[in-house]
Amino acid sequence: MNSLAIETLLDQEEDALRHSDFSRLEQVLHAKETLLDALQDDSESLSREDAQRLKDAAERNNRLHQATIRGLRSVIDRLAATRRATSHLDTYTAQGQRRDLATPRGRLEKKA
Repeated sequence: MNSLAIETLLDQEEDALRHSDFSRLEQVLHAKETLLDALQDDSESLSREDAQRLKDAAERNNRLHQATIRGLRSVIDRLAATRRATSHLDTYTAQGQRRDLATPRGRLEKKA
């Protein structure tokens, strides 16, 4: 098993994550799965140094995956808040109680 091939894929995965290239990320992940399956069958040929280098790269990419997920969740939350802001107005009463005022929707009135 060639650890260089897996390391190259891990580097490509890192680049795809850093550039939010999700279509390329999907391609890299499929290729990585294939190579990792082959690695499991031939793990004795991997040196301790190669294994540590691959482990470090995989952990780096895992941190990037987690950061990407947090970023996407943040975008989703922000879009939901923006969408909510167009249909609701949150205010506070004199007693400090939160009050949700739905913004009035425009009604079209037909006139003859």
